[in-house]
Amino acid sequence: GSGEAAPAQGWQGALHPGVVVGRFELVREVGRGGFGVVWEARDRELNRTVAFKAVAAGPAATRCEERLLREAEAAAQLSHPNVVTLHDVGRSEHGPYLVMELLRGQTLAERLRHGALSMREAVRVALEVAKGLAHAHAHGVVHRDLTPGNVFLCGDGQVKVLDLGLAHAFGHRKVDGGTPAYMAPEQDRGAPEDERSDVFALGVLLFQMLTGALPHADSGRAARGAHPQLLAIDEAPALGQLVARMLDAAPVLRPRDAGELLAPLQAFALELARAPEGALQVTVRRGAKGSVAVLPFADLSPTGDHDWLCAGVAEEILNALAALRCLKVAARSSSFQFKGKEVDSREIARVLGVTTLLEGSVRKAGERVRITARLVSGADGYELWSRSFDRRLEDVFAVQDEIAQAVASALEVQLSSGEASRLQRRGTRNAQAYEMYQRARQLLRRMSGVGDHAARQLFKGAIELDPGFAEAHAGLADMDFLMLQWQLAGDGTEAVRAEALAASEAALRLDPELADAHVARANLLSLVGRSAEAEDGFRRGLALNPGLWHAWYYQARFLFAEGRFSEAARSFEEAARRDPEDYNAPVLLHQVYLALGDAGRARQATQRALETTARRLRNDPDDARASYFAAGLAIRTGDRERGLAMIDRALELYADDFCVLYNSACGLAAAGELERALGVLDRAVATGRGFRPWLEKDTDLDPLRSHPRFEAILARLPR
Repeated sequence: GSGEAAPAQGWQGALHPGVVVGRFELVREVGRGGFGVVWEARDRELNRTVAFKAVAAGPAATRCEERLLREAEAAAQLSHPNVVTLHDVGRSEHGPYLVMELLRGQTLAERLRHGALSMREAVRVALEVAKGLAHAHAHGVVHRDLTPGNVFLCGDGQVKVLDLGLAHAFGHRKVDGGTPAYMAPEQDRGAPEDERSDVFALGVLLFQMLTGALPHADSGRAARGAHPQLLAIDEAPALGQLVARMLDAAPVLRPRDAGELLAPLQAFALELARAPEGALQVTVRRGAKGSVAVLPFADLSPTGDHDWLCAGVAEEILNALAALRCLKVAARSSSFQFKGKEVDSREIARVLGVTTLLEGSVRKAGERVRITARLVSGADGYELWSRSFDRRLEDVFAVQDEIAQAVASALEVQLSSGEASRLQRRGTRNAQAYEMYQRARQLLRRMSGVGDHAARQLFKGAIELDPGFAEAHAGLADMDFLMLQWQLAGDGTEAVRAEALAASEAALRLDPELADAHVARANLLSLVGRSAEAEDGFRRGLALNPGLWHAWYYQARFLFAEGRFSEAARSFEEAARRDPEDYNAPVLLHQVYLALGDAGRARQATQRALETTARRLRNDPDDARASYFAAGLAIRTGDRERGLAMIDRALELYADDFCVLYNSACGLAAAGELERALGVLDRAVATGRGFRPWLEKDTDLDPLRSHPRFEAILARLPR
């Protein structure tokens, strides 16, 4: 450990040069810590130099010597280059002791006294520590007390983990005298610990190596409710995201063990090895510097039928701002709920939890468009900035980006070079292509059976008019993905798949920095079984724009279908955080937490989903999706009769809608109406839609799985 401590009372006065304990002759003291005192010693039988650690035994060790020896024996069986070798463990009249290999160099704690490490060195050390922990975790050994004092940097560059598996054996959790900053929240409150506690501690170490500071500013204690600072690494954003995962207060949302850290850390190490020394800089941000909600722009056109343009302009500005890591931006579904409603700006800001609002209007006359935007304070409604743009429709992309830049400037958001360049997109200068694209996006959001094909044709029309329009290619890939996912292409499935992959490739070729294109291609690759490439696509898309709600949501669905439930939970949680008014992520979180065996979090997710669907139905009683989700949620929470009545109503109104049928089957299964559930599920699959990997993992269908009829229904879906 890193804290200073005197030897245990039993060793007082017994440790000095020349003393022989067992077969070990003490030579000189080389270090002290919370675990005891370390001496260089000579093994008189094997004639080798070793490290002799006189352990400051706690009461638990005195009472449970058998347990101590058992865990020490387990640690001694570990054999790995990144784990210090434990040669022996024993007791003398003075107390317990350990005999280990003698290391030359310094602890990480000693190195950190001189400040942060370079990014390259920090990642290298973290990777080596993770390798040692992964070996231990694979053998059922958990450290439980990973601190800078328990990581040794050898003079030859090797990294060793010390005292692995022994802190618990000797009754030293170090709450009082040592290092609470490195303890996971569950350790601090006395809850069960496992490999994820070590993952948390390594997250603290990596943060500290990168920045020279601890992630939790409030006394360094993670368990006191303080949120960790955010690591913003402009040229390696995925590294900051990994650290955030490791530091998640919920164990289930962290990587499940150190073995899960090896691949990403190895990838970072390789990437950094190719980068010039000093080229990558780390900055620490404690959260969003500002926050904004982009409200729907008003349609002031003479004909009043340009909703597609108003929605498109506002959404494009919102998406551009969401890509800025230092700015909190309310999700579209949250801010657009106020469309057409007379609500005071201060109330909107309060409901959405933002400090500022961007509102505006659009007036189109012929080929010219006038866009007015103004930024107002959510505290008092006063105007902070405003401007009007009178341009040709072909210049609307430039106007959108100019507004986004002005908002960022007004909120004093510091843009990285990459963020600044992404706020200067080319888009299209073809007015007709732009209109087709925005109308297609509007239909895509609705996802009605008729609109599916109409949206597809509009995207293709925009591409024909401007083959260099990257966003239109990405939109076509999105539309085709949804058709493929829900089996809507019929006999043309192969052609749609080929078209979708080609569209996603074209979008990325035209604009490699377009986050939507990476996500669209990742979705498609997940459908054709190219999981590794799909995962990389989601990672790249979120690195470019971490504010994309649908990127988190679809990444979570992909991970769920892959059976990677802990990672799926984290992505669904992030999606829910990004858009508190969306009920899809909380509904599915219930299933993920059940798959993880966490009934408490499953209940919490259900309650969140109930609250969200209730708000949605108050605003729009005819929202079919909210209705059938609310029905299932009512059944889960004990209101069976109300839930069944809602299902009956949904099936009456939307008898041929796959989503209504499928989710009604889930609700009926939860209610114990198994035969009826199978009948409704049969009708759902008969529509020609259904994603088999999802059905195979959907815990809502678990009551049906033992029924032969369920297997027959599943067999009708393509793998």
